[in-house]
Parts: sequence; C-alpha cells; structure tokens
Amino acid sequence: MALSVAWLSCGGKYGGGTNPSKVKFRAVVSNSLHPVTSGVHVPALEIIDATTDKLSFTPIGLSALPDLGGLDVASNKTLTLAYSPGGHMFELVNNTSEAASGTPVTLPDATESFFLANNIQHVYAAVPNAPMPSGVSGAVIQIEVSTGRISASIPMPNVRFIREVNRGDQILAFNDNCVMSIKSAKIGTSMDPRLQTFCGLDHPVGAGLTDNLTQPVILVCGRECGGTSDAAVIPLDISTNTLGAPIAVPGATVATGIGNTLYVAGTPPGQTCASGTAATTCGMLTVVDMTGASAPQSVQIPNGYHDKIAITTNHQVAVGSHDCTEISTSSETRGCLAFFNPPNNAVAVAPFNGNVTGLAPIPGRNVLYAVQGGTFVVYDTTTDKFMPSDHQTAIVGDLVDVKVIDNAP
Repeated sequence: MALSVAWLSCGGKYGGGTNPSKVKFRAVVSNSLHPVTSGVHVPALEIIDATTDKLSFTPIGLSALPDLGGLDVASNKTLTLAYSPGGHMFELVNNTSEAASGTPVTLPDATESFFLANNIQHVYAAVPNAPMPSGVSGAVIQIEVSTGRISASIPMPNVRFIREVNRGDQILAFNDNCVMSIKSAKIGTSMDPRLQTFCGLDHPVGAGLTDNLTQPVILVCGRECGGTSDAAVIPLDISTNTLGAPIAVPGATVATGIGNTLYVAGTPPGQTCASGTAATTCGMLTVVDMTGASAPQSVQIPNGYHDKIAITTNHQVAVGSHDCTEISTSSETRGCLAFFNPPNNAVAVAPFNGNVTGLAPIPGRNVLYAVQGGTFVVYDTTTDKFMPSDHQTAIVGDLVDVKVIDNAP
C-alpha cells in the first residue's frame, strides 16, 4: 500500500505562474472520462480559471485510477485529494506542479466520507465494510501523507460518515445509531483515541459547524434515513463531551453555518409543496439560531437527499441534492439546486436538471461553480441564474466534483 516518495514531495507554497497551466486562480473538476484520442479516455482533473471561468487545456492526469469521484483540498491549498469510487483508491495531487503521485493507496473497501486533515499529515476515511480482527466490519482508516501507508484503523461498526472538528483536534464518526468522538493526536499512541461514544441516536449522518468551534451540531436524520423519529440537531460540547438538548427540525442530512446561525437541509417524508410549482413533494431548509438554540423558520427547497451545501461570497446558501423531483415543462424547469437569500427569506430554484454532486463558491466573486447531472455550470449568485454563455465551459466526460485550489488573488 505504499504510495512512494511522490507523496513526500507534495508540499510547498504555490506561486503564481510556476504551474504548467499558468493559471493563477484555479478550480479543478473531477472527470472520469477525459478524452485523449478517439475512443481513449483517462481520469483527470480539469483546470478552470476561476477569474474568467475558462477551461485550461492542461488537465492533470490520474491514469493510475480507474475513475474519479469526490475531492478534498488541503487547508493551505498545496494538495488536492482525489478519490476513485471504482477502485476505492486515493491519490494526491501537488497543486504547485499540477502533478499526481502516480501511485495510489487502496482502502480495504469503499468509502463515501473522507477528508484531508487540517494539519495535512493524514487522510481519514470512514470504511463501513473494512474487515476487522473482531469480525465486526467497520473502521476509520488513517493514511500517512508522508509515506502513503495506512497507519491506523480505529474500529467502529459500520461507520459511514466522518467529520473533522475543532480545527482538526477531533474527529466525529457516525454509524446508524452512534456518534464516536476521536482524539486525533492519540491515534497511533498507547492511549485509546476514542474519547466518547454516544448511542441511541436515530441515524446520525454528520455534523454542522458554526463559528463556535467547540460546539459542532449533530445531524439526526430519523425517518428520512429509514428511522422512526423526527429529525433533529443536537449540540455537542466537545470540551466536556456532553450532548445538549435536541432541537427539532423538519429534515437534517446536511448543514453549514456562519456566525451563530446554522442552515440545515433535509427532506421530511411526505412533505408537500406550497403552490407555485408542479412538484408534489419538497425538502426544507431550516435556519437555526444556535445562540437561543431554536429553529425559528423553515423554507421549502427541492426534495431528494441533500448532501451538498455552501455559503456564497454574497452570503447566499446554496443547497444541492440528488434524486430530487425534476420538473421540465414549457412553463417550469426545476432541478435539485436551490439558493436561499437570508435577508429576505427568498428561495430561488435553479432552472437546470440533474443531481448536484459538486458545489464551489468562488472567493471574491459572486459566482458559484456546480456540477449537475455530470455537467459543469457557472451561476451568478446575484441573480441565481446562469452566467452569460461566454462564462460557461463545456467539458467532455463524466464529471463529479469541483473545488477551488487557490486563495483569491
């Protein structure tokens, strides 16, 4: 499972103009089928100039992978982590040289939740079917960035999701009933890194973060995820490892925060839509004031399973789902992406169909990049509509995710 010394040389600070593409402000799009010649395709990261929205014709090839899915970017923008769902492999890309390591690491089984740690020393992945000596499958896998080796497996039965909290000091891991708090610094030492496990929760699926770093908020999915209870969010004080009182919300599968406000999205089973759309069922976005620990308002958004959320430069909340009810008629086109404008509580649904698999607000610009239905699209977040055609880039292939890999110029 060694990744070779290529993983050792992935650091360094990006300097404008030193990379092969010569693009100073970049976003990358994961593409499983970048065309090379007629009938020949390879996985690659397509480079977008995030100032002009133009495609650079210097993709980063990842031919050692069978395909490409989700991405993560280092906190200092030096590395991009690329995941192959077909091979359940990771590969690192050096953002300065725009070169892949060429020697991926293979996980014991597939993951749907992973991240490159804030300290850029480890990669973590939730692997629900990882074989364990106990005979009970499931572990949080740690990979050393410096060596490309799997260096630890923290047992957790059927773990599905993980989230880094408190600037990387702790990891929260989730299965269908429990949330486990893991101390990152204790992994690989003689001390047990598992600080606390909270069980009896109805399908916890992740955590939302606000500016209060010591209080992540657990998302309890409940009925939407096959459980029996209503959805809720539960504050977790990681300084004392205690859970607060649940706050009822209509749905909770994804969340993001700004200040002390948490935006939580989900699709309550049987939630009907208000008039104004041909859709019959809707999701809900709830604004939770964590200062008063209340959920004062909810607005309707497209349904589906919400797992993409981002706050744009002009402080709109973009929420994306997959498997939503799409509308495409002469009078209405309605897809899986919604924009919420907090000052006036208005919701705009993007008039474009397809599952939302990637969202990337562009720092310093009122622009959102999205991958919907395998297509790369660019939105003006002042109008919540497409940017003009000269800002839209047609990328041939099978696209999944999009990430910004430079700080704003």
